[in-house]
Amino acid sequence: MRIQTFLRTRVARRVLWLFAVCALLPLGALALVEYLVVSNQLTRQSRDRLRQTSRLVEGSIHERLQFLESELDGAPNRPELAVHFTSLHLARPTGVVRLRGDRREMPELTDSALAQLGSGRSVLVVQEGDAEVRRLVMGRAVEPAAPRQGVLWGELDPKYLWGASLQALPSGASLCVFDAAREPLFCSPGPASRRPVLPASDTIMVFDWSGGGQDYTAARRPVFLQFAFFAPAWSVVVSESKANILAPVGAFQRVFGLTVLLALWVVLFLSNVQIRRSMGPLEKLQEGTKRLSEHKFDQPVEVRSKDEFEDLAQSFNRMARELAQHFGTLSAMNEIDRAALSQLDVSRIVETVLAHVPRALECETVSVALSRRGRSEPPWHLVATDRAGIAREAHEIHPSAAQLRELSEHAEFLIKRASEDGDPVFQAPALDGRRVGSFLVLPLFLKQQLSGFVALGFAELPTLEPDDLVRARQLADQVAVALSNSRLLEELDAMNWGTLETLARTIDAKSPWTAGHSQRVTRLALQIGREMGLSEADMTTLQRGGLLHDLGKIGVPVEILDKPARLTAEETVVMRSHVTIGARLLEPIEAFAPAVPIVLYHHEQWDGSGYPEGLAGEAIPFLPRLLTVPDVFDALGSDRPYRAGWAFTDTVEHIRSKRGKLFDPSVVDALLTLVARGEVGPQGTRVSDPHRRTVLEVGSV
Repeated sequence: MRIQTFLRTRVARRVLWLFAVCALLPLGALALVEYLVVSNQLTRQSRDRLRQTSRLVEGSIHERLQFLESELDGAPNRPELAVHFTSLHLARPTGVVRLRGDRREMPELTDSALAQLGSGRSVLVVQEGDAEVRRLVMGRAVEPAAPRQGVLWGELDPKYLWGASLQALPSGASLCVFDAAREPLFCSPGPASRRPVLPASDTIMVFDWSGGGQDYTAARRPVFLQFAFFAPAWSVVVSESKANILAPVGAFQRVFGLTVLLALWVVLFLSNVQIRRSMGPLEKLQEGTKRLSEHKFDQPVEVRSKDEFEDLAQSFNRMARELAQHFGTLSAMNEIDRAALSQLDVSRIVETVLAHVPRALECETVSVALSRRGRSEPPWHLVATDRAGIAREAHEIHPSAAQLRELSEHAEFLIKRASEDGDPVFQAPALDGRRVGSFLVLPLFLKQQLSGFVALGFAELPTLEPDDLVRARQLADQVAVALSNSRLLEELDAMNWGTLETLARTIDAKSPWTAGHSQRVTRLALQIGREMGLSEADMTTLQRGGLLHDLGKIGVPVEILDKPARLTAEETVVMRSHVTIGARLLEPIEAFAPAVPIVLYHHEQWDGSGYPEGLAGEAIPFLPRLLTVPDVFDALGSDRPYRAGWAFTDTVEHIRSKRGKLFDPSVVDALLTLVARGEVGPQGTRVSDPHRRTVLEVGSV
């Protein structure tokens, strides 16, 4: 067993953790204490070394400045002696004389600075240079008694001034000198990110700072220049990275890490050897339990420990097989129920049986045979598939009277042995090369009448326990219930549509002039709906609304419906009320709620001239807009008491002329497409009568 697999068990991890703590905790604690002691000692030594270095640098700077001052004293007469100055200038009241180097701007002297020069001391001035380089200029009076008569200015050579300071630095240390404004005068070569950040308080002489991704320890020391050079104090900062300070403990860290790693591997090996024999079977059983929770029943637990764990694994595997069969049966029954409740098509229920029964009952093949609706006589339709669901065949079978009698007499189950030639009633030709030797046949009864069977094929008939036969019979009964429900739903659906058809004929029969109107309008509306790509739900709503769109005419008197002349204003109001009457009649029926807008708004017109609310354009719901076109189309082509029906071509031309005025353009386009393809034609012979056409008002149809 691999260690990573072994460590998946909580008990193994607990034991391993105990081993690791006992072995590594003392070693780690000792190493940590030693590391802290050594680190603190190195840090203290480094701080002392940095403080001493800063004092040496401060002394070196004073020493170099004094030497430069002595060079400048002899420069008025012999400029070549001032070798550590890059330029020399003599400033007199009459002007500035360049003695050597580039011409520079000379500092302006205050009275205090002149007094400093008059006392025989020097003046040190910091000036801005090029490329962030700051210039140091030292001035000396040619005649201390008369400092205004001439001042010799020399620009200090930075290499000479800071060279001795760099030599005083220990290996790995860096130097920065800051003026009184905390601006750097000089820093050791390196990135600007490694320049120290001074603390806010000038009293802090040793501090830590970070830069360039590293941590540093630094010592600061002031360089007092006010008395000798009339300049504010500078600050010398010597820094050293903590990584360099703690470098001596690096070897210790490496050795300690290797020691810990070695100890860890030893602990892993010993703990693995000691507990794998008892934890291995437990881990396998745990994995098996997880597989059961995921409904993975085809992977048995294999334990060869020759102890109680092996007995437990065998019992576990038996339980898993039984659970697999129970879950397979329940799953198949559930899928059959779902198919029966969600589908009206019997073939979908058969497909569900073919897909789930082989896994539930572990058979090689499964066949479902069904009789014709309401009859048990042949032919029957048989569909068969193999266990994988890959090979599939369907054909008609003709069971004999003796076979039908045998199925009826063995209502629970029937076991059939395959003969050499095979039984064409129960056995389809070999599927995917499978050889089936026996069949468990489960007859199906609908309304106590033999209506089919489910045949399970086995290469060799297994030993069927009573529980196996009970599960098989339960599945067969569930199939019978599903088929019965499906057929019942089909009958109810057919009865529902038949009732709607009857109601539509009843409405149209109130007037001999409108006979068949609702059915013709519905057929044409469905043609238009299919042309426009409506969904099945919208098509169903459209069909219901089409059959019921004139339901409200039940409340309109016959003398108004059959009046051969133009309706009066009062009669028009009564006639138009049929849409609201129909909507009120349908409101209590929840199943017809989607069709209510069709009944209410099918006389609304695109330009807003319709009724009952005068809606216009897309404010009219789409399905009522669609039904308006076939409603008017059929009304124009039908005879009415006040006029003869129009000719087909006149009707089509009228619909085309009202496109975008009375009717939705997209619906008219769909109708005209059907007419152009010849799918909509004249309903018999229509006679065009232009003298009587003016009697018709399309809005009151």
